[in-house]
Amino acid sequence: MVISAGILTSVVGTGGVMLAYLAELFPTRYRGSAIGFLWNMASIGATRALLTAPLWLKSLGLLIGYTTMLIAGFIIAIIGAAITRDNTGIELRKLDETA
Repeated sequence: MVISAGILTSVVGTGGVMLAYLAELFPTRYRGSAIGFLWNMASIGATRALLTAPLWLKSLGLLIGYTTMLIAGFIIAIIGAAITRDNTGIELRKLDETA
């Protein structure tokens, strides 16, 4: 229960920060569409995880099921961090020119 509460708190608490970070990832002309697409993909992924969690937990057991879900989420986060480019300190005009 404590692990589930910690995961829920981290997800709920980072929503505003995530949107601010997403705004910096894309050039201005694509920003609204890209953030909308990513936000909806995250909603679909969260729904899918919620609907498949009972299957994971029933087939693998409580401890192994939670561990598998946490490791899968960690791997997805690492892949996302690896492919995300850092735009810190770059002027927005330069981002528009490179896109």
